[in-house]
Amino acid sequence: MGTENEALWHMRALVYRGFARTGASPALEELARELGLDEASTRSLLAELGRRHAVVPTEDGRGVLMANPFSAVPTPFRVTAGGVRFWANCAWDMLGIPAALGTDATIHATCATDGTGVELRVVDGVVVGEPGIVHFLTPFRHWYDDIRHT
Repeated sequence: MGTENEALWHMRALVYRGFARTGASPALEELARELGLDEASTRSLLAELGRRHAVVPTEDGRGVLMANPFSAVPTPFRVTAGGVRFWANCAWDMLGIPAALGTDATIHATCATDGTGVELRVVDGVVVGEPGIVHFLTPFRHWYDDIRHT
């Protein structure tokens, strides 16, 4: 594996570790420091991870908006696990967070059609509660047409 690929996957691992530890994306400065790079090189690596759909950079390219299943901004899908609050990008990702972390979780979601709230728990990998029906308005094949909207 080449040096660029090593740096890309190291950065990706740092992003995911940051989300898993704190529920937030690490700052660009933190990534640069951890990687031993200047900010311009770090932004370039982040943009490349975005092109590869490994993460979704912020519009200004100075941070990470999404690293599926994690969101850096509040969404209708809040997950609490291990005392940390996370935001999921969608209903699918709200279940992906406890799966990715390998832990129990409490999930609070808001239905887009009528605003009703749903609370679920994940205990030993099993969903507890009445999830109802999950409907994805955008077919999967079109998610990356505009991933920020999807």
